[in-house]
Amino acid sequence: MAQQEFISRYLEFVGAAQWTPNMRGNPLSQKTHFYDEFTGDTLDTNKWAVTTNGNGSIAISEIEGGVALMTTGTTDNDSQMLSTSIIWTGTKNVVLYARIHMVDVSGTALFVGISDAKSESNNIIAIEFPLDNLTTQAVTAAGFVIDADHDTSSIMCAGVAGNTDTTPVDTGIDWEDGETKDLVLIFDGAICRYYVDGVEYAAIAASITATTLHCGTIQAQTRAADGSNVIRCYRFHMWQDV
Repeated sequence: MAQQEFISRYLEFVGAAQWTPNMRGNPLSQKTHFYDEFTGDTLDTNKWAVTTNGNGSIAISEIEGGVALMTTGTTDNDSQMLSTSIIWTGTKNVVLYARIHMVDVSGTALFVGISDAKSESNNIIAIEFPLDNLTTQAVTAAGFVIDADHDTSSIMCAGVAGNTDTTPVDTGIDWEDGETKDLVLIFDGAICRYYVDGVEYAAIAASITATTLHCGTIQAQTRAADGSNVIRCYRFHMWQDV
């Protein structure tokens, strides 16, 4: 067998390989990898910085194979945040993946992406559309935004670099109640690429500051005085070069 094998697509283990060990030795990834699929008994606060405002909550729910439930507060604009440590950067080709389910789109604002801050003050999230205006609360951040205060329920791709907003891109995807989406953000230090359900919808140059350290974050808000609403996070992964 050659010293180096090149795989153009994927490896598939079949037959007896699925029942017996199919790897020997000590595999060493060339990527730093953070992940949580929320299969624990409780939310791991050694992994996550948890910010809840009003009477909102964030907790593991033992349903559907593992999920973190973000429940927004009953007061309009109450915000909740779930964030990693601030170690991720475009100079190391950061990648974020999240599988998110929205229960009530018309009463919720949501930001999923990377930010230079683990939390914002109550009543705001890193990037939002209050009163139908793009508002970037973070100094540098990039991600997916959907906001019931916006004039559309479409998923927006947005960013801010050093307090300078980049022009957001409308994916044209209206997130409906009860839908689950796979969101991927890839930043190579120059261009942020935004994917929804495996399809690229935006490539924004200088969307954030490449050398700034960021956290991965999910942030949700109550909108339209709609009372508590629920965001479900099934999976959350991040990678970057070692």
